[in-house]
Amino acid sequence: MVTLKSVHLDVTNRCNLLGKCKHCYGGKYFLSRLRDQLTQQRIRLLVAEMEKMGVEECWLSGGEPLLRRDLPEIISLFKDKAVRLKSVFTNGTVHRLDVVERLLKDSPATSFLVSLDGHSASAHEMMRGVGTFSSAMKFVRFARHSGVAVGVNTMVTKYNVDSLIPMLSMIKSIGASQWRLAIPRLQGEAGNNLDIYADFSDVCMAFEQIIKHMLCHQDDIHISVDSLITSRDIERKIIHTFSTENCCCEYKKTSITVKADGSVVPCPAFDNVIFGNVHSALLQDIWRSTPCRAHKCMPLLVTKCANCHMLKYCGGGCRRTAWSSNGDLYGKDKSACALQLFFQKLVLPLLHDKKFVEMPVEGGTLWTSDWDFGSAIRTPD
Repeated sequence: MVTLKSVHLDVTNRCNLLGKCKHCYGGKYFLSRLRDQLTQQRIRLLVAEMEKMGVEECWLSGGEPLLRRDLPEIISLFKDKAVRLKSVFTNGTVHRLDVVERLLKDSPATSFLVSLDGHSASAHEMMRGVGTFSSAMKFVRFARHSGVAVGVNTMVTKYNVDSLIPMLSMIKSIGASQWRLAIPRLQGEAGNNLDIYADFSDVCMAFEQIIKHMLCHQDDIHISVDSLITSRDIERKIIHTFSTENCCCEYKKTSITVKADGSVVPCPAFDNVIFGNVHSALLQDIWRSTPCRAHKCMPLLVTKCANCHMLKYCGGGCRRTAWSSNGDLYGKDKSACALQLFFQKLVLPLLHDKKFVEMPVEGGTLWTSDWDFGSAIRTPD
């Protein structure tokens, strides 16, 4: 049995920007469950169980976690625990000195992961609403001045696709330690706001510029370009490769998400595949259960990606996006297909020219062939 290493914990479904963000993956879900919230005592028990299970890291998210009045007390639950509080996700518009002070006191290694969708107000606020850019920038400056590390998450849209290099300069200037770029997936509000998507040729051009920058410059910031490549890959000069023995979501096979109502799901994007609930079962029993194992160890060979010529470098994309795009858990994630065409045509030759080494991703350790995926995975109405 593989050890559960990381937990993404939603501490609330409430968000002060609910209904405003055009790419929110959980808008309707959050709206229908605004009162759902794990009690502080339940989180205390959950953290204790995580430590017993050998969980290494936990992320706090929502909704907007800084809306919880008792967030400082929740942060303190991780003090002196083997489970490291890795990061707190935030939209940066809720400013709380007590949260920053508690992080510095009880969890100084924890960072904020702030959503910034442009290097200017015009780009960012097209996605999140008037006034959100200046508020988020003020939050970042305050956190950094206080000594808390900050990472930036950016959705690449038609509003910012032409300004990613200037945005990188801005992010470095405010002292961020990491930057994660991703294109919106066809789920949640992004599926209802198709006008936010950039032309894919523009995305490819922008990603190519960023990757070439990463290959030529050693910045003091860790960059992740969607699912394609990271600064760490470039430092190590490696190209990850996959086979049909790998799990569908290899990099998430040792993690789980606990929603604000206690539901345990594969990852934050999923709300319609539920393995159990921490109110009625132990997390370790849910992790070991047939539904959880069936999903987490689903091999690529059972998907429609199994015979694809791009599988070696793609790894099958996202099962949640495949589901929302095709109504088929085993289907293709078409956004991943498009990204891989770009990667293999334009980026891979650059990496091979620079003598990058292909490194197979370890896999095939979880699957037992007699599991019935159809009956093991349940989807509530």
